[in-house]
Amino acid sequence: MSQRRRYEPDWPDYGKKRGRQTRGLIAVAVLIITALVGTRYFPGSSDAGAGSATPGATSTGSARQSTAAPTAPGAAAGAEPVTSALAIVERDGSWVARDPLERRAEATRVAVRNVIDGDTIDVLAAQTQLRVRFYGIDTPERGDACYAEATRRTSELTRAGVILVPDARQQDPGGRELRYVFTLEGQSVDATLVAEGLALAWRGDGTLRSRLVALEEQARRERTGCLWAG
Repeated sequence: MSQRRRYEPDWPDYGKKRGRQTRGLIAVAVLIITALVGTRYFPGSSDAGAGSATPGATSTGSARQSTAAPTAPGAAAGAEPVTSALAIVERDGSWVARDPLERRAEATRVAVRNVIDGDTIDVLAAQTQLRVRFYGIDTPERGDACYAEATRRTSELTRAGVILVPDARQQDPGGRELRYVFTLEGQSVDATLVAEGLALAWRGDGTLRSRLVALEEQARRERTGCLWAG
């Protein structure tokens, strides 16, 4: 199969003519742009209209895209989103989120449909039912001592709905969603169950790991709750 030859114009001064045509097109384009700017066609041009700016605004010549982090649903308008690491502190005898959860972009407020046991719940998120495993704790399984007590306490804490906050791992090997769980008032359900002697702290990973482990050790020392009272 023969190779096709590249088409070449047959007039000898094609190169010079092409150069003249290109320079002519550039000149025409410059004239058009200049005319458009002069008639304020382009927003942000140097003479775009005194009196056309918003009162109190500073002219920057062009619109700037916002780089602020998204605000979580339900956050107050104009409130700065929380970007610090998730943390819990003790207030009035309860362990609560240090920063307002409604301002964390990754936090999700959901309804609780069912409590499976002390560390597992079914929630309704975006019209989809999901099974959520508490990220930071482990509670007794059905048939074990303290199962009923842990399940009952989780039901009390979560009946009005919860706020879920993700961490390093999104799911467990069984496909359940892994989340730190808070009441709508910001109380940590994970920390509450550990501090009340109804759950063990997960030692593998997680932002709240060290705090939850410390709470478990304190509950052990003080023989707090169903797990340690005996």
